[in-house]
Amino acid sequence: MFGGLLWKGIVFGLVVMVVLTVGTEILASIISVVVSARHGDLLPLILTFVGTLVLCLLVRRVKSHSPTRPILTMLAYGTIAYVAAVSFAYVLPWGLLASFITSVATILSFSAAAFPPSVWNYRGRSQLRSLALYTDNPSGQITPTAIATLSSALMQQARVIVLQQEDRHKVIQLMKERPLLPVSITRLADCYAVIVTSSDADEGVFRKATSTLSEYGISHVKRARPLLAEAVLMLPLIDESYGLKMRDYRIVRDSMALTQAISQWPERLTVFADKGSLVAVFPEEIVPGLKTEEIPRGLETGVVLFRNYSLIRGGDEHLSQAA
Repeated sequence: MFGGLLWKGIVFGLVVMVVLTVGTEILASIISVVVSARHGDLLPLILTFVGTLVLCLLVRRVKSHSPTRPILTMLAYGTIAYVAAVSFAYVLPWGLLASFITSVATILSFSAAAFPPSVWNYRGRSQLRSLALYTDNPSGQITPTAIATLSSALMQQARVIVLQQEDRHKVIQLMKERPLLPVSITRLADCYAVIVTSSDADEGVFRKATSTLSEYGISHVKRARPLLAEAVLMLPLIDESYGLKMRDYRIVRDSMALTQAISQWPERLTVFADKGSLVAVFPEEIVPGLKTEEIPRGLETGVVLFRNYSLIRGGDEHLSQAA
């Protein structure tokens, strides 16, 4: 009996030693990749993401009855967790919320690449129709394939520029004077970001908007890193999983209510221009008691997720008219 307990104790001790050793090496590896990326050496970070993607695609191609499938699946889960940890650590300077959203988006995106449940195809403006069906889905389920497809579409149609806090008032002034410029400003945790949108992913639109920001003395006009940009753009969809629905967002046009909202500037408050004035969109619960109006039924996803504000300002203008 004593010998059996001793043997179990030895085995348990060896397992703990192995786990601690491997865990230490993995943690050191994560720190090394993140530190290298922050110092300008993006190669380890790129190799990590590319390697994980290759493994996920390999798992996707292997037949379910193949003897190698379980091994590859375990490796895929491990590498996805590793990449999620790297994403979390890399975005951490922008706040815990941004890190959490980025890591969740990373997990769902790579999981969709490795284990696609079904294909959800949509292109162009049909995105809004498909997404309207999603937001009306009473189950509230978000499939990994939907997450990956939406992330890709958003990253193509929008550019995110991180602002210093003192520059946000310059953006407000810009939007008042250039109301047709396709820009909005939003807050995620401690990060203020300008989002430039173009439904047809026109690089000329993005360049012109960026140039105009520089003209207004906004410093460090530079695109956000892809991980942070994805976190900012995907926030409304991630919120859906935790009970904050896009249909809970409200529009604020009243000048007094808008001034009060901007003075507080809570998280998830987004401000855009409408014919020389400003309009805000945010969840009603974060600034209760203001004079608001509901987003028309069926347009919530287009407005909140795709930032297509022409849906609620009554016109689809082109950037060229703003010059």
